[in-house]
Amino acid sequence: MRVAFVLALAAAAPAAAQVPSEAEQRARWERGRAQQQQFERRQFAEAGFAPVVADLAEARELRRLLLSAPYGMLPLPGLELVRYDDGRVSVRLQYRGWSSGPVAVDKPGAWDALASRDEALFAEPVFRPITEPPPPVPPPPICHAWLARFENEQGRTANWSGCGGGTPGPGYSYAVAMIEIAMAARPECGATLGDPFGAFHRCFGPTPALDDPELEARFAALRKEYEEASATDAMTEARRALEAPGLTLGGEAWLAARDAIKRFKEVHDLRRDRLLMVQQLYTNAVYLNSPAASDADVAKLRQTLEVWKDSLSIQDRYYAELLQRLASADE
Repeated sequence: MRVAFVLALAAAAPAAAQVPSEAEQRARWERGRAQQQQFERRQFAEAGFAPVVADLAEARELRRLLLSAPYGMLPLPGLELVRYDDGRVSVRLQYRGWSSGPVAVDKPGAWDALASRDEALFAEPVFRPITEPPPPVPPPPICHAWLARFENEQGRTANWSGCGGGTPGPGYSYAVAMIEIAMAARPECGATLGDPFGAFHRCFGPTPALDDPELEARFAALRKEYEEASATDAMTEARRALEAPGLTLGGEAWLAARDAIKRFKEVHDLRRDRLLMVQQLYTNAVYLNSPAASDADVAKLRQTLEVWKDSLSIQDRYYAELLQRLASADE
């Protein structure tokens, strides 16, 4: 009790905050700015991008985009747009361990429209010293939203987050403009239709095809069976069954819910079985060289395994929750 009383007194009478000198504030600001730039560049490097200077042998201008979905669960490639001396524009996708080749963009004026937003996005922040201690503010709420990072040919970086009131800002507009240019190079993806980040994922995020024809034939069959086994639909059906009125142990509604959960488990098991088959393909290609696989194909298989494993892990938790709700129907 005595310790708690002393701590309470200390909390009730905080020491007066002192404002650092302007020189110290500037030094801290410059350190923070440099550390943020280094952090952003490291994110691009970890995503598989080479240093900017290595990619500018023939190009005048370059823009890169890294998207991160809420909760970070979606497999999204990095996006690179390049404008060459002769005015050509190309788009390239950088996945972890492999990269798509550059594809020409046939969208006149797109680059100029994008470049017109540069000043708002990459403008150097202005140092503004404070003269009085800032008032205390409550900690921000936990937020899961889209995040975008940017880099240009000068090594300048910027970022945008959907947190903080939902105001789009220049980062949002810039990311959307880059996505629309990229999707113009793949007309089969269609338009963004008010959902640019989701459209980008649907266009560029799905499991990629392999380059080796023999390996792709095996992989495509497994991929098709995995993707057609909709665990989401089965889970939705099970949840609705558990919300039926009159759900009592052994009753008709309870038995229907049990059967719906069983169907979800069957879909889940099928998906896990296909994952194990892809794991065998990967093992054979890497360790037995049968069939021979390029580094890019190995990386694509590894990416698929990582994404599928994450998805199945989440579904394991959902299955456990469904069983728990079924067992506690009378409570």
